[in-house]
Amino acid sequence: MGLLWFVVLVFGVCAAVPPEEYRALIEFYISTSNSTRLTKWAKGDPCTGSWLGITCVNNRTTALELSGVGISGTIPNSFANLSALTKLDLSQNTISGTLPSALSKLKSLTFLSLYYND
Repeated sequence: MGLLWFVVLVFGVCAAVPPEEYRALIEFYISTSNSTRLTKWAKGDPCTGSWLGITCVNNRTTALELSGVGISGTIPNSFANLSALTKLDLSQNTISGTLPSALSKLKSLTFLSLYYND
């Protein structure tokens, strides 16, 4: 948890997204940090277009599209903080574990794809 707060404090000051969304994205990055395709994550603002798979509208994370990027790990409970998320595509990776019940709090979510995972 100490590493998470260090990353948030060092890099979070640049982010325009709400702090709770930024923390949720960083927690996901840490829990799936084996993909070399996410190397620009945790640097700067997720809404500038430099973070692979992130779509934002009005500085809110509205889509996370990371199909087939080679990530493995788990989905953190903090995903509930991505309250503007409408699309979540983590298909064709090796995501494992149980889905957090917090996903049910994503009232704006209209598309969820998790096929071909562990």
